[in-house]
Amino acid sequence: MSKERLIEKLEVVYDELSENTQEVIENALEVLKIINLTHGGTAGYIITVATGGPHIEINTRDGLIQGWWGADYADISIPWHLVEEIENALSEVIA
Repeated sequence: MSKERLIEKLEVVYDELSENTQEVIENALEVLKIINLTHGGTAGYIITVATGGPHIEINTRDGLIQGWWGADYADISIPWHLVEEIENALSEVIA
């Protein structure tokens, strides 16, 4: 898969996330909560939405949708208002 095709896949995830954040979260394969041990509290989440080719994660700590396919890597930024929406939805279901 070319890097351009990988970016297209990330853009599809971004569109789905923008249209229905809750559905993307409900269909996630895995959600990891990142804890800040120095200051306490949640530092963000890593949400795996696809694996096997490509592997795609939503990273709220860094505000990115990240994708890997073999040796290729690409990412696109998520606006902070969408990051907050994701984190608020997850904070309701993850203690």
